[in-house]
Amino acid sequence: GPVSNPGEQTKPQEPVLSLPKTFDKNNPKDINISWDDNKDPKHVTMDDKPLSQKDYQSGDKKLTLPKDFLDGLEPGDHTVVIYFDDGTSQKVVITIAEGQKPDPEQPGESGDTNITVSRTFHKLPLVEAKATRNAIKVSWKKVADADGYVLYGAPCNTKNKTYKIKKIAVIKNGSKTAYTDKELKSGTYYKYYIKAYKLVDGKMTWMARSKTIHVTTTGGKYGNAKAVKIDKTKVTLKKGKSLVIKAQQIAGSKPIKRHVNIKYESTNTRIATVTKNGRIKAKKKGTCYIYVYAQNGVYKRIKVVVS
Repeated sequence: GPVSNPGEQTKPQEPVLSLPKTFDKNNPKDINISWDDNKDPKHVTMDDKPLSQKDYQSGDKKLTLPKDFLDGLEPGDHTVVIYFDDGTSQKVVITIAEGQKPDPEQPGESGDTNITVSRTFHKLPLVEAKATRNAIKVSWKKVADADGYVLYGAPCNTKNKTYKIKKIAVIKNGSKTAYTDKELKSGTYYKYYIKAYKLVDGKMTWMARSKTIHVTTTGGKYGNAKAVKIDKTKVTLKKGKSLVIKAQQIAGSKPIKRHVNIKYESTNTRIATVTKNGRIKAKKKGTCYIYVYAQNGVYKRIKVVVS
């Protein structure tokens, strides 16, 4: 008779994907992940690293991540996988919201008022790729596991008029990383942001959201930044020490009309923080990056090693 392959029994199955969950630092609550079958977790990972049993409680077909544990995590998305004793597993993405006040320029769209997705530059950098008299091409970094993207935009506000950001395009391709907005006015500033989504049970669930960028079409007296210049690309600091990064946006052939200052962002605020003026403070041993970006999204990054 046929010889059964003993390895087939232990082959890991694809994890069951649960709906994403959000932890709001302004309104901290425990997060519960539940399942239907009578089974027990063998071990749990977060971002591919094992969690200690003191980081969670389990029982009665659910696993609880306490608010005190979640409050210590850096803002952004964290992937939790629960491995059960029957060989199955369950995956859920938890977004730690930064607890910022909503940006009036980025209102929630109808239908996603109950979903908070933290705006981080490094997870989804949106950049002006090319501007002409009547079109702006934007590009972005691919988000792993995204099924597509939704781009929003509008003319920038003027002294006399406020423009509400609207949905410009739904890009139903997770591998596409550029879009051209056409039929624009020459010599005019426009603002954009983009959100990555995953389809869960046929519904869009947001995975990441870019910062807003400001870009002008050509044909006017202003232009866009062609680069960001920084004085260091790597910094080594002892815990508790700080250092200021000098950065400037380099204009192309025409001056830049400032909408926002150069901005800074740390990929891990538990290792190093950065102020709006570029002061990096070393918090604990490890490595992270500081992103420095101009108003049209062009950026540089600095490697920070805390010893």
